Amino acid sequence: MRAQANSLENLPAFIVLSLASMLLGASPQWAGGLAWTFVIARAAHRAAYYADVRTVRSIAFAGILMLIAGGSAMF
Repeated sequence: MRAQANSLENLPAFIVLSLASMLLGASPQWAGGLAWTFVIARAAHRAAYYADVRTVRSIAFAGILMLIAGGSAMF
């Protein structure tokens, strides 16, 4: 249950940045690559959360934060 709640916390930022990239005319290849990287990082984070592998979970979370910061910097 906590892993699902954790995933839902990041969903609004993902949706807002994805929509903003489309509306502001960002490169589709760049935005699509960031979106897929975000999805893969979220999947890795969730898998590490369930497996209780804290190091992998921390690395995946750091990657998610960097993607959000990088996506914000595109604008």
